Amino acid sequence: MEDGIQFDNQYVLPVPHLWRFGFDLGGQYFFLGSPDEFSNVSSVAAPAKTLVRVPFLIQRLFAKDERLFTFGYDSAYGSKKVNAQIPSHVYRIRGSVCELETEIHIQRPVAGPSPFSVVDLDNWSDNVLLIDIRDSPGNSRWLLYNLSSGSLQDVGHSKTYGFFLDHDVLGDGSQIGPNGSASGRR
Repeated sequence: MEDGIQFDNQYVLPVPHLWRFGFDLGGQYFFLGSPDEFSNVSSVAAPAKTLVRVPFLIQRLFAKDERLFTFGYDSAYGSKKVNAQIPSHVYRIRGSVCELETEIHIQRPVAGPSPFSVVDLDNWSDNVLLIDIRDSPGNSRWLLYNLSSGSLQDVGHSKTYGFFLDHDVLGDGSQIGPNGSASGRR
């Protein structure tokens, strides 16, 4: 077996030493990020073709509503050792081409050397869940950033996990019995 990412069609994409890679949650798109601060995004269906070259190292990739949402690392971290923002580009997917729709810089409330990261993108709104990690125990915070308005809202101290749920996780509430078991026809 060759080294690299192997796709269903048996294509193997080599991953150069020190490059990063990741997939969107739906498994339709992936990125390869260079230590030289750029990333290439491709579709899993055509892994050899680059859809778009993003001018930063991608941290998280999401696909939603015919758009790609790319969130990166603060490029100033390498020289200043401070995370002050998360760069983001939103691309409109038009067939096998991606067009830059929006460029966003999510500003951190207080810059610092610890991680400031995107955790999840809400499928039902323009909200992005962020984590602002602080060194002192219990001081890390969850933040909601709205991509449309640019508003940043503190939603409290962070616990171990944070993510958005699909709106129909519980389905019709009448299907759940008083002890949490499913009710209805079998």
